[in-house]
Amino acid sequence: LGEGFRCDVIIFNFPHIGGKSKIQANRELLKNFFICASKHLLPGGRVLLSLCKGQGGTPVDHQRAWGDTWQAVPMAAHGGFILTAVQPWKSPPGYLQSGYRSRAAEFRVAGGLTHVFI
Repeated sequence: LGEGFRCDVIIFNFPHIGGKSKIQANRELLKNFFICASKHLLPGGRVLLSLCKGQGGTPVDHQRAWGDTWQAVPMAAHGGFILTAVQPWKSPPGYLQSGYRSRAAEFRVAGGLTHVFI
């Protein structure tokens, strides 16, 4: 995004750095995303973060051990965001998913959740 670019909604659907067992690296990805998003969001705007079932670490998520989640809420706090809602993932019209590096294998979004932050 350009230095002065600002918008009212930022959407980040199913981010992932690739590979397995890289929870800390995915937390860092979220942390840096939220820090960046805070510089580009208009006042009153929101961030929609969609994650696979269990990744977010919220009470709404499928329960995993806290250490096995991406800890979305504390990562969002680095950018000054708070969680206001969690809702079931709904694929928007025209949304195309692809696997890692655009491989044909799709990842599972069934049970995914969209986390809404302000």
